Amino acid sequence: AISGPLGYRSRQPGRGVLVARIDESISVAQFEARLQLLLKQTEDLYWDLWAAHQLYRAQTRARDNAYQLWQRVLQRATAGLEGGGAADEAQAQETYYHRQELADDALANLFEAQGRLRRLIGLPTNDEYLFWPIDQPASAQKLLDWRPSLAEALSRRIELRQQKLRIHSLELQLRAAKSLAHPQLDLVSGVQLNGLGDDLFSGSSPSSSAYGDLFDGNDSGWNAGVEFSMPFGFRAER
Repeated sequence: AISGPLGYRSRQPGRGVLVARIDESISVAQFEARLQLLLKQTEDLYWDLWAAHQLYRAQTRARDNAYQLWQRVLQRATAGLEGGGAADEAQAQETYYHRQELADDALANLFEAQGRLRRLIGLPTNDEYLFWPIDQPASAQKLLDWRPSLAEALSRRIELRQQKLRIHSLELQLRAAKSLAHPQLDLVSGVQLNGLGDDLFSGSSPSSSAYGDLFDGNDSGWNAGVEFSMPFGFRAER
């Protein structure tokens, strides 16, 4: 179960059933690790999209406030009141344009965050829908117990499971390699189906042909025994 049958030319054993099963378990663990990474990346992009929405809303409110301030400065300038001079109007206008630029950048970042999330979950990059996160981040304080978390991580973490499986596979392969440095005693057996005749195939008398004798099984044979092998010095195995 640890090592497979020996090769005809190389005389090296193949992988056994136990080693092949461990390799399959390692592949399953790798799939679980990729799935876990996909879920984590999806959650991270979801909250990035939520943060982009909040930033865009904040920038649009700041832009609207700057526009209202600019309009009040214009009204003061029209009425000839204090605070409505040309310098005040230019400063309010510049503030509004700056806030408009920040709002446009926040909108571009929002579309970029949505595009990354769409590509990750396999949706079209552009369509008529805009993602709007409905879940809010938890604001409650979380206190984690270190010891149970460490024990759970040591027993269930995928990377540690993979390393344990690899170590176990190497231990089995080492046992299989050590077994090659011992004399080998095998049970061998065989069956021969022989066909004898004057002709290879005869239509008039099939029994006198080689094919007919082969199918009749008149000259079949068998052998059984043991085979002992011990290379001198076991130089190749060592």
